[in-house]
Amino acid sequence: MSATPAHLLGQRRTLLASTLLASAVGRIPPARLGRLLATTVRQSAVRRLARAHRVDLDADAVRELATAGPGARTAKDFARATLVDHYLQRRHEGAALDEAGARAVREAIEGALLSTHGLAARMAGRALTHAARGAAQSSLRLADRLGAGALVRLLAPEKSAMDAESIDDLVAAQSEKGPLARAARAAADELDAVGGAWIEDLVTAFDTRLAAGAVRGRR
Repeated sequence: MSATPAHLLGQRRTLLASTLLASAVGRIPPARLGRLLATTVRQSAVRRLARAHRVDLDADAVRELATAGPGARTAKDFARATLVDHYLQRRHEGAALDEAGARAVREAIEGALLSTHGLAARMAGRALTHAARGAAQSSLRLADRLGAGALVRLLAPEKSAMDAESIDDLVAAQSEKGPLARAARAAADELDAVGGAWIEDLVTAFDTRLAAGAVRGRR
């Protein structure tokens, strides 16, 4: 059975926790607020990856890389984040990435997702859906607190640019302990049980599409 590529294990539980949290907050009514909070969590995950891999992303690049795209389900959200992790670790050149470059990366990601529909993808999708359902109750309680409190205030337009850092700290704290962290560990176990062929297929498809078109916006 294939294993998840070693270079993608370091951030895996963090990305799983962020994915589960984004799924949970995305259910908060009204729908517009849920979408806003889910986007905020995904953007926070992208910023944390960029810091981990020492790549400077401007705000527009973060928005591009955090865009959910079609089929914004738990498994696809995790796959998108994993491919961002792979790109920043193994394929990016230079110290920074701007909006145009990020858009090219996102297009390669969406193409890779469209081309991976085999048995491994279906098994991984079921595993992550099962993990998300198992975490739904505890994650939704956490999502309610985030939606009613700190994240909404931090997203107010009059707040300063430092709010992004505050959001990242809050999301990180919730992702690293408590029920959400336990849910992420359970999701990682589910993925291990079905093997890493899905991730390997995604990485291969992504690299092929990335190589077919130059990534602009490197500085």
